[in-house]
Amino acid sequence: MDDVITRGHTMLGSAWRVIKLYPNADIRGFAVFRTISNTSEFVRMDDPVRGEIIYDPESETASRIP
Repeated sequence: MDDVITRGHTMLGSAWRVIKLYPNADIRGFAVFRTISNTSEFVRMDDPVRGEIIYDPESETASRIP
């Protein structure tokens, strides 16, 4: 759980810690708000979505869709 999700690094880090202790766990995250970089994509404050966080080990960065 997170208050605001930007790219997902905090949520990913938390999931990795849980999976280390419970390797068979089904991990899901929840954030109250998400950042939106492109203002034309903003609909309203309460615009729930389901998304995915993808980690790229080559660049050591995470990205969130949506």
